[in-house]
Amino acid sequence: MDNEVPTLRVTLPDDEFKVLKEKSNYYSMPVTKFNIATFIDEMYLKELDLLEQLSQINYGKQFPGVNFDELLPELNIGEDGLAHYNSTEILEGINITKENILQYDFSKYDIMEFSTYVLSLNTKFNFIRNIAIINQLEAAMMQQNEISSQNKNEGNSGSIFTNSTITSGMPTQPPLSEPEVVVNEDEFKTKNATMTFEINK
Repeated sequence: MDNEVPTLRVTLPDDEFKVLKEKSNYYSMPVTKFNIATFIDEMYLKELDLLEQLSQINYGKQFPGVNFDELLPELNIGEDGLAHYNSTEILEGINITKENILQYDFSKYDIMEFSTYVLSLNTKFNFIRNIAIINQLEAAMMQQNEISSQNKNEGNSGSIFTNSTITSGMPTQPPLSEPEVVVNEDEFKTKNATMTFEINK
């Protein structure tokens, strides 16, 4: 009897085994190694794209009567209504360090929000604040147009940054704030598994 060793075998259908492997991947983190040099290059291009979008807006015409020196001082908006800033200097403020990366809590926030988190670390330009204020100004202007036009369907719709992949990543509250979303993300349940015991002598 002492030489008998029980063996437990669990069999899953192929499709559910694939799901099990995906769920066992901690917080859906990619299995590939994180290349910080590549990521810095991607953030550089992303911030450059945002700066180009910001420079194309005529704030004077878009938001007449607004005190830009008070609300958007970093944009340095001139009398021509356009932003005047040094893009090269701003891009030098990209602050991606090992410490900053390790501070990001992947267990509480969606990994897709990671680039937005890194964007907020720029030491020379507050992208998050500036874009949020511009979107708020636009929303207020749209509301004013709707009130003045009453029953007429006039005015613009959508955000100034319709082509930006960053705008959708500007959460006003932490993503995945509902506990059940996090729990369900990592759970694996099945009723199709087969369990057998074998005795090896």
